[in-house]
Amino acid sequence: MAKWLQAAPRVLLLDEPTKGVDVGAKWEIHDLIRRQADQGMGCLVVIERLAARCLALADRIVVLREGRVQGEIRGAAADEESVMRLATAVRH
Repeated sequence: MAKWLQAAPRVLLLDEPTKGVDVGAKWEIHDLIRRQADQGMGCLVVIERLAARCLALADRIVVLREGRVQGEIRGAAADEESVMRLATAVRH
């Protein structure tokens, strides 16, 4: 991530940024992402598994299933139940 941040991007796209790292490193990565977002950088984080820490990290959550948007939840209103409800909802 340090290499990417040196380029001073306006938007950072992170696909599973904490996959395969230990718990301490996960906290550091999430804190780094939050700091960048607080400084105005757009941070788009893709995750497959929902975790409470990810809910706290997000300003908004967009749930996708099979390539389609199931819905969006603002970060303050997001909890595991509301995210999972969108993830498992049947859309026609």
